Amino acid sequence: MDRLKCKSLVWFAVVLSMASITARAQYYSLGNDPSRARWNRISSENFTIIYPRETDSLARQYLTGLELYRSQVLESVGVIVKMIPDILHP
Repeated sequence: MDRLKCKSLVWFAVVLSMASITARAQYYSLGNDPSRARWNRISSENFTIIYPRETDSLARQYLTGLELYRSQVLESVGVIVKMIPDILHP
């Protein structure tokens, strides 16, 4: 490999490793997760939402919104995704 390709590859590896270190999920814990939560599941053609029983109306709203905007988001990203599971945490 020539020197420029090697240098580019090293920089790419460094940037990729830094991105993976700072990447975080969209979840945080307050340390008091309720053990009494009973989970339900609602599905559509493209999504499955797993949610606590007491948030069923919110889960239906999310499912409607996800289905409504799915095609627009996938077109802008340029990928094809089959089934997407989502979890609504209490």
